[in-house]
Amino acid sequence: MTPHAAAERYAHETLTTDANSWLPALLRASLTHERSGLQMLFVAVAALHLAVFAGCPRSFGYIYDPYPAAVAYVYEHHALPPPEACWICAHPPLFWIVGTPFYAAGMWLSGGSRAVAERALCMLPLLCTALIVVSCYQLLRLYGRRGLAMLIGMALCALLPCVAISASAPESDVLLTALMTAGLVRVARVHLAERPQLRHALAIGVLSGLALLTKYSGVLLLFAALVAYAASAWRARALSALRHACFALCCAAMLCCAQYGYNWLSRHELLVANGSARSGFDVLDLRERKKNLAHYDFGSLRIRDTVALFDAHTPGTLDAQPVYASVWTSLHAMAWTDMSFFSVHSRHGDPSLPYPDKHIPRALVAWLLGLGLLPSALMLLGLWQGWRERSRWPLAVYSAASLATYAWWFIAQDSWALKTKYILFLLPVYALFATDGVERLLHLPGRAGAATAGAALIGLGGLFACAACYIAAFALG
Repeated sequence: MTPHAAAERYAHETLTTDANSWLPALLRASLTHERSGLQMLFVAVAALHLAVFAGCPRSFGYIYDPYPAAVAYVYEHHALPPPEACWICAHPPLFWIVGTPFYAAGMWLSGGSRAVAERALCMLPLLCTALIVVSCYQLLRLYGRRGLAMLIGMALCALLPCVAISASAPESDVLLTALMTAGLVRVARVHLAERPQLRHALAIGVLSGLALLTKYSGVLLLFAALVAYAASAWRARALSALRHACFALCCAAMLCCAQYGYNWLSRHELLVANGSARSGFDVLDLRERKKNLAHYDFGSLRIRDTVALFDAHTPGTLDAQPVYASVWTSLHAMAWTDMSFFSVHSRHGDPSLPYPDKHIPRALVAWLLGLGLLPSALMLLGLWQGWRERSRWPLAVYSAASLATYAWWFIAQDSWALKTKYILFLLPVYALFATDGVERLLHLPGRAGAATAGAALIGLGGLFACAACYIAAFALG
């Protein structure tokens, strides 16, 4: 079938309004020119990410925690750091293992300049964000997204400011997101296939093991795989899927058993951490969670207070601001902005105040945060409409388990626990359900349906324009 014939069929299937409507023409054009549209989007996103990388005022990038210190330890001592060597050194070590060659290359090229080595290390998160975007594309394509829905889904993934900032953030979170999004594509293929293949089990096992060597939340990818294999075994009434699940589990265990065995033998704990994160990993401690539950606000969305954070004349670290305790506000704001963490010099927890004021226009922040609610509404619509489809079940279970695990972890702490980057690996699922919502709007009948879809598309266009402007302002500020 030619692209034009496919476009005609797609427009006919998607909308039932009259033939002179503007929407079928838009759908035909978006499907016909999907490839060129994606190419232009990727070029623009690459330019924005490189601008953030080049415009960072510090050689070590935009970091919440001093991950480069652990990489420097490996380079200098030729050994993994013990948990007490630095603040972040208690975490699983894959990031500093993978990051050391980048750091060493920078040292070699510069003749021993630590600043150049840290700049070279920032190339790793750039590569990770590229893999994240590719994995989002693969998942959307796997679930039949094409044309306008594909363009919207990819714009959501690629233009999200959290992803752009993570592209210059040499931290474990962006590496974890890259591994887990790549693994989720394999999990989805297992679930959608008539018969699971051993190569998918091998890939899932390796990616799950690497994710567990990056952060403890990597276990959620293994959980998603077990759910998909269990569903496959139930449908086929056969044990082959369970054998593949055991194979994936063994592969993951072989990769990470040494690290977790060391944790147990040295600390009598599987999940070792420094600082307040230790409370989160004490999964049976109800006392701290009951105490902190009153600290968090789950019932409000405070956009105006978030915009006020970008006033450089309002001093104080981010976790000291009352709005930071609003869970949905903070997660939403850290997805679509940096919530002033890198934009206002006093917001960072580092007493050296490493990041100067960027003076990002507050009107731009307000529009971005307001319009950013639209894809969330579309995601909820898509989830409501699509939960009956078996193809979405493992993704929905994976997302629910991830959010529940994250909530159980952060309510054990009273500071610095709310960060969207911790759950950024849910991005492809978010984009898929949001495009499900878009598809639902495009199927609304009559002129009212076309008007509703048109308003949503205009809102999404405004959102993507604001996101691009925000990333540019962040890079150049």
